[in-house]
Amino acid sequence: MLKNKKSRKKIPVSAPDIGPLEKKYVAEVMNSGWVSSVGPKVKEFEQLFSKFVETKYAIAVSNGTVALDLALEALGIGEGDEVVVPTLTFAATVNSVIHRGAKPIFVDSSLYDWDMDPQKLESVISKKTKAIIVVHLYGIPAQMVKIMEIAKRHKLFIIEDAAEAHGALYGKKMVGSIGNIGCFSFFANKVITTGEGGMCVTNSKRLYEKMKLIYSHGAKPNKSIYYFHPVIGHNFRMTSIQAALGIAQLKRIKQFLKTREIHENLYRRFLKNIPGIKFSPRPSGVKPIYWMHSILLDGASVDRKKLIMALKKQGIETRQFLYPIHKMPYCLKYAQGLFPVSEYLSKTGINLPSGVSLREKEIIYITDVIKKFVKKAI
Repeated sequence: MLKNKKSRKKIPVSAPDIGPLEKKYVAEVMNSGWVSSVGPKVKEFEQLFSKFVETKYAIAVSNGTVALDLALEALGIGEGDEVVVPTLTFAATVNSVIHRGAKPIFVDSSLYDWDMDPQKLESVISKKTKAIIVVHLYGIPAQMVKIMEIAKRHKLFIIEDAAEAHGALYGKKMVGSIGNIGCFSFFANKVITTGEGGMCVTNSKRLYEKMKLIYSHGAKPNKSIYYFHPVIGHNFRMTSIQAALGIAQLKRIKQFLKTREIHENLYRRFLKNIPGIKFSPRPSGVKPIYWMHSILLDGASVDRKKLIMALKKQGIETRQFLYPIHKMPYCLKYAQGLFPVSEYLSKTGINLPSGVSLREKEIIYITDVIKKFVKKAI
């Protein structure tokens, strides 16, 4: 059991694990003077990450949202196009579509994996649909074979939003490597972090070269003109300091993933057979990475808001599930149809503390608080 409330420190919902290796690599970059996007570390990070996810190419960018922006622009998504997105996702997935002048078309989730439901996908596709953004929510791989079959039949691009799924496997393939472009985030609460930061990966040389051109001001120096910009571009570049941090984190990712799996199994063991609690799905043929340790409060007697407050009083930080994007004020004009599964998951889900620095005694403490609350509630 942890110490009493006055001396106990807060248990965060997620915190990065920054160790001596990260500090060493960042110090080396700072001492070298190559602190911007120029220098060898960004390229090294890209090469290591593409090897990790088993793609031919990778482009490091300034954050995960920018990765989505870059992917959509490289695929030519623009005014008047439609892009199918899950409604249960972080806002960035949808915002990137809207910023391109395209229209997001929402699709409901599946209870099978909490991801986009392939059975509901085809009915929302129209002649204006140009792409599908598949989100591997909370590190659980989506049903890529079924989704890819639908995309191929309708000649649609696939972007994988793998911001929460570094290292997750669909069959023997890494998520992010299956569609046309995969997008990752390295925000502080992700599996590995560069503070902010992101990555686009692809197996297409054409898409890689197009993204490479766009992400750095559209610059392509020729023999006679250094500052030559054949297209309008952006500054989406990652810094060498971020890349150095990312390289160190990537060298530790296997241990991070193993630790998350151990923590997930501990949560399941200590909360086993507790009335009203359901765990995240474990679909066959995939390997989730448990970016978040998630539960559903499926019993009417367990009040989610009160449980969150009870945990908070004991210094335990949690997060409600994402709020369906189709219900956001700016997206009401795009929402058509019903989304019962997404709304059910959103209303009943809680993400428990999930960082790799979490200790077993803390998980025991967290689950004890939950068990006592549920016992009183029923």
